[in-house]
Amino acid sequence: MSCKVLIPINDQEAALYSLESAMARKWPDGAQFMLMTVVEDLAATVPANRAVHKEVLAAEQAEYLESMKGWIERLRDSLSLVFPDTATEVNSGEICEKILETAATWGADYIILGSHEFAFSSRLALGSIASRILANAPCTVEAVRFRQLPALVSEGVPITPEKIRELACEPPRRVLVATDLSAHSAAAVDWVSGGSWRKGTEIRLVTISLSNRRESAVVELHSENKSFLGEEKYHRLIEDDLRVLGTRIRDAQPHCKIDAYLLQAQVVSDAIAELSRDWQADLVVVGAQGAGRTVSSRIGSNAISIMDKLQCSVIAVKKTEGEPVYFSWY
Repeated sequence: MSCKVLIPINDQEAALYSLESAMARKWPDGAQFMLMTVVEDLAATVPANRAVHKEVLAAEQAEYLESMKGWIERLRDSLSLVFPDTATEVNSGEICEKILETAATWGADYIILGSHEFAFSSRLALGSIASRILANAPCTVEAVRFRQLPALVSEGVPITPEKIRELACEPPRRVLVATDLSAHSAAAVDWVSGGSWRKGTEIRLVTISLSNRRESAVVELHSENKSFLGEEKYHRLIEDDLRVLGTRIRDAQPHCKIDAYLLQAQVVSDAIAELSRDWQADLVVVGAQGAGRTVSSRIGSNAISIMDKLQCSVIAVKKTEGEPVYFSWY
């Protein structure tokens, strides 16, 4: 199956995570890639009565634009050693707007972004580009983050290109799949079921029930034994639905370790972020849209918030008319 993979990139360190991650994977035969970078139009932010400043900024931006063209062509040469069908695009304007425009006109099937802000408060104040793109993207979006990176930085380990390459080449060993049991979030379950995971990969399926209490129950996938959470029939129905989805993944991935959890919490995205951190997940897969029983309980509607709060990679699967994009790690 041919697919189109868009890799927005700039000369910041975090943006290069996506390039290294893409090169560490085996994509479908015939896959096409596009490296693109967007230079923000700084002159557009200068008031009209500051014509001189606008001219100076415009000249500087034009020079920078030319240097970025040479830079991205050199990156293309590197990527082309692994994936010959690679194009480039350099544009100017508002970053998210231009990325989404290219994704639509080029017909991207998958967008992979490098994203790592260590300060959560900064990420909330400035707005995550990854989550802003997710809100309007026509396809599945992945934000590449390395769970080990904050600890390495705090320990004073030099984050060299070689270290990034080493982290990018490591396949995920713990995959958290968040679902609200809706049709849209089921796309995430289907994607994980159809993926190529290494033997022994741990896959944990989880759904959140909103509650003032913080309790959880393990859903038994291998027998008729159940662990009920609370007394409401609603929870029993959720457990039954989780068992069906968990069994679907188990049957498709018999070489992986599968379990399912029903978790009670007040805020869906906070619960997913906490579980991801405590379990040390390498990857979280979530549906990009949701239609749960209540608006506030939708995993899908919380996908943007989940993507902002995690320190590991996130894949937000969007159900589209085309075939899902699958890959494996070399």
